[in-house]
Amino acid sequence: MEPKNEPTTLQRSSDNTPQQAVSDNQRVRELDMQKLKEIIADAAMYRASLVEACRHEVELREKSKAFARQVSKMDKAKLREVVANPQLYAEELVYACEQEQAERRRIWYEQQKHKAERIRLERERKAEEVRQTQVQQGKEAPEQHGAVRKKRRPYVFAMVAILVLAGIGIGGYTYYKEQQNRLEQERIAAEMRRIMEEHRVEEQRIAKEKAAEEKRREQQRIAAQKAAEQQRIAEEKAAEEKRIAEEKIAEERRIAAEKAAEEQRIAEQKRAEEQRVLAEQQRIAAEKEYRKRQLAEQQARQNRLSQYKEGDLFVSEDGKGVVIRHNAQGMLVIGMSDKFGSWPGYYANAKGWRLPTREELRYIQSNKTKINQYLSNNKGGQIRSGVYYWSATTGYRSNERIASNGSEISRDHSNKNYIRLVQSF
Repeated sequence: MEPKNEPTTLQRSSDNTPQQAVSDNQRVRELDMQKLKEIIADAAMYRASLVEACRHEVELREKSKAFARQVSKMDKAKLREVVANPQLYAEELVYACEQEQAERRRIWYEQQKHKAERIRLERERKAEEVRQTQVQQGKEAPEQHGAVRKKRRPYVFAMVAILVLAGIGIGGYTYYKEQQNRLEQERIAAEMRRIMEEHRVEEQRIAKEKAAEEKRREQQRIAAQKAAEQQRIAEEKAAEEKRIAEEKIAEERRIAAEKAAEEQRIAEQKRAEEQRVLAEQQRIAAEKEYRKRQLAEQQARQNRLSQYKEGDLFVSEDGKGVVIRHNAQGMLVIGMSDKFGSWPGYYANAKGWRLPTREELRYIQSNKTKINQYLSNNKGGQIRSGVYYWSATTGYRSNERIASNGSEISRDHSNKNYIRLVQSF
């Protein structure tokens, strides 16, 4: 039967307050899976917030099954920690821990209930035995009393003696029953202590197994990290060896090509020189020697400069710098940090470093962004903006030198400006 005065879809959507959302979440937590699926299937009959809460609850229960085995091995302390700190753990894990905690609590209550029921039944059985004994004794007492009255007087004393002895026997039987009840209670208490001790030992065993499992997992993690690190080192070593081999092969090919070209050129020159007159032989030989020397110097210079490109870190016995220009005219290297002071003529050619020329300083200022990026990549100090740097070029007067911050001025060399040394090759 459909409910009366059911709100429309828009009304149901507008009623989804935060308090209702919390209430819906609490309500659906108590429903079984069949009821949840029934609400989802008939979504039009229920509030949108309730349907959404049911969908979320079904998804949560399905995902929490993946944690069932892991949660079953947790001890009480770990379960309490996860439930008490839901913001630190996945919602599925928190739900699984709550269900495991509730199940363990239910099993404990069932065990206690069964124990109490056994104790109650045992007490009722013993009380029934005492009651039946008393009823039996109550039935036998009138018969014995009638027999005594029928007997002769001489037997009265004997009967009294029998009754006294019977009373003593009843008292002894009652005392015996009390002792049996006391021993039974002690046995039940000892059994409860034994069960509690077994529960404690089981918890300790679970804790030890958990610690051993965590230790095993930690060892596996460390072993996996070590294997990965060894593999990474091996791969890097192999890549480096491959790179070195390729560079060596390329260098050998280049040298072979240059050698072949040089041999071919020398052979052609030799053939041409043989056609010359004998008078020109000495001059040609001297010229040939001069050209060889120039070629060797040029080759050495090219070999040295070819290993660098713009942005590379330049390291020599004179210090470190960054390559900021590399072309056919040569290579320009800038220092890693600034200095500050008056025009420092004593810096010129100090250990290979010098002040930049006017043209070099112009190049530095006009390419400051690119050069600062090179310096940053090699952990060097930046070229500053808005400040003047000294150049080695003389200004408009003999005591002045050109300085620039992007715009050039001629300043007295006693003034203090920033200094960035360079080397050129």
